[in-house]
Amino acid sequence: MTLLSVHLKPLLIALITLSSIASAEPKYILNSSQGKTSDDLNLSQFWFGYISDSPSNDGPFPSQHLTSKNWSLLGRQITVDRPNYAYSGTELILGATQPFRKEWTLYFGAGAHLLNFETKSKSSTHLIGEINVRYSEFKAIWASFRLAQQFNYPTILPLTGDPISAKGLVAEPELLWRPLARLRLKVSAQEAWLEDHNRRLWLDTEMMWQLHSQPNWIWIGFGTERLQNSLANTNYWSPNWFYSYGPRFDSRWVLNESWQLFLGGRLNRMKESHYDSSEGYQMRTGINFGDQEKALFQISYQVNSSTQGGRTWKNDSFGFGINTNW
Repeated sequence: MTLLSVHLKPLLIALITLSSIASAEPKYILNSSQGKTSDDLNLSQFWFGYISDSPSNDGPFPSQHLTSKNWSLLGRQITVDRPNYAYSGTELILGATQPFRKEWTLYFGAGAHLLNFETKSKSSTHLIGEINVRYSEFKAIWASFRLAQQFNYPTILPLTGDPISAKGLVAEPELLWRPLARLRLKVSAQEAWLEDHNRRLWLDTEMMWQLHSQPNWIWIGFGTERLQNSLANTNYWSPNWFYSYGPRFDSRWVLNESWQLFLGGRLNRMKESHYDSSEGYQMRTGINFGDQEKALFQISYQVNSSTQGGRTWKNDSFGFGINTNW
């Protein structure tokens, strides 16, 4: 019997037990993405999940789907492959969401992560978990605080050494506030204490103005991003400090009852440690089709690009997903 089966056996027993008491509105989730960078890195990701009660979510503001009482079983598979270097991670998490009072919910999840380092022909199993407290005042304020022991890829993506360096304890506060009907302010942050003793700080802020609402919504605004690392690690991108800023755009276009088009992006002016300033952009688009209450399919594409000193780095990613209540 493997270490993974030992750790996952209690989860599978709980899955069988909880299946018998699942609500009438369960949701099944399947998502995948395939990305490739200009420096020959291939990144494949696959997610699957079951949520016992997950109301639909409409628009860019998180609401009821985060405040319903439910339990969930979520899985993820990630594979990194580049010349002479490859590893994969597989994880399974059993979680539950419990509302308390009127606007508050508590989520708790626990599971296991199997790390397979193909380059060195070795594997290891790690326990993971998280606690997440959320506050939601419909259409006005949404806030959360998440504490988790996890593998942080693809945010931290080891490229040369042992991928165990992506593991760590993270704290993630987030606030989304609409002081006016057309104004949206958002602050997201993460502090991570990693396996290699690096302390990583990340902060993203944005101010968005709504040009149009229902049925099509359009947001334009400005955002900033900052990253700091206490240690420089050649195993993954870990600048002493990094800062970017620029305009952002987000939209949804309802084509008919079954089809929706999403467009978004940002332009960035960036500065990393002692290097020269650089420019970059991110563009994402996707099409949703189907019935929001039964089965919703999505096809997406995202590209990230940056240019510095005449050299350009680029990452293209294609995705497909389905959320269904069948």
